[in-house]
Amino acid sequence: MLLKNIVIHQIIKEQFGKPSLKTSDALLPVNDDTKEFVEKIIKSYAAKNPTYGIFEEDQVIYPFQGLVKRYLNDNQFYDFSLTAMDILEKEIDKSTTTGGYVVFIDYTDKKSDFLITIMLDNSTSFSVNDTNLTLKKLKSLDIDKLARANRVNITKWQNDDPQYLSFIKGTRGISIYFQKFIGSTDLTSSKENTEKLKLAMANYMTEKKFKREQVREVYSKVNDYSVKKYDHDEDLEIKAISVLINDMEPEDFMDYLKQNEDLEVSGAFRVTQKSHIKFLTKEIIKEKGYTLEFDRKLRGTKIRKVGNTIVIKDIPADILRNF
Repeated sequence: MLLKNIVIHQIIKEQFGKPSLKTSDALLPVNDDTKEFVEKIIKSYAAKNPTYGIFEEDQVIYPFQGLVKRYLNDNQFYDFSLTAMDILEKEIDKSTTTGGYVVFIDYTDKKSDFLITIMLDNSTSFSVNDTNLTLKKLKSLDIDKLARANRVNITKWQNDDPQYLSFIKGTRGISIYFQKFIGSTDLTSSKENTEKLKLAMANYMTEKKFKREQVREVYSKVNDYSVKKYDHDEDLEIKAISVLINDMEPEDFMDYLKQNEDLEVSGAFRVTQKSHIKFLTKEIIKEKGYTLEFDRKLRGTKIRKVGNTIVIKDIPADILRNF
């Protein structure tokens, strides 16, 4: 990880109060302490199962992306952070919101450039005086409990790759005002997430060498859960799906997603059409000129694979009459 720039500002606001800014006079130095701080931030962020999205097109209403573009051209990170704080001050001016410390981080990792914007809360810790064994109360930033957080994969954004923005729920959920501040009110669609989930589940169970009956049971459990969430208009949670896939190692599927960065499944998302989760009960094979769709429970009984050939048996004669 190469840390390029980091700065901390503060937005002061109590519930039902008006916001005010307390900004830093300069960027923080890039040294061992700030590098360790950022490494812990990145680790904490990655552990939260991000939700993905893209920038809104209207850069007048959503100016944050324009600030990022300007920074990439002029390399004035401090100026970028001050203007971004002005935007945040306007968006946070809601009765129920509260302030916090705002950290802007620019870094490179695994040949990709990133920009992280996070809000952190204070926590209480204690230090011990080794001489007289007395305690001293300290205020510290709680890295493990990110309140709000966004990351822009600048390399993906510049290459027009999808899902270059990510958010985490942190301790307060993904708030509307924070999304508007970043300029991404349309998070990744139900269809995109379910397609990613379909691929991730299939790859995971193949790598873990699940037996055919285990695979059927997993799809059945995840389908029951997904339909229930769909019927109640609630989000699917990857944490819950991970337990259903492997109850002996309930976090293993989540860890698998974190290790495979191309499988960008949002940590929580809502299914908007029931057809998006059809893959949990149906096998669908599309090839040029035909589509084969059948119930998963038929695989291995009426329908089976022999090399590169699919064999379908016991088809009633009246169905085959006009074939």
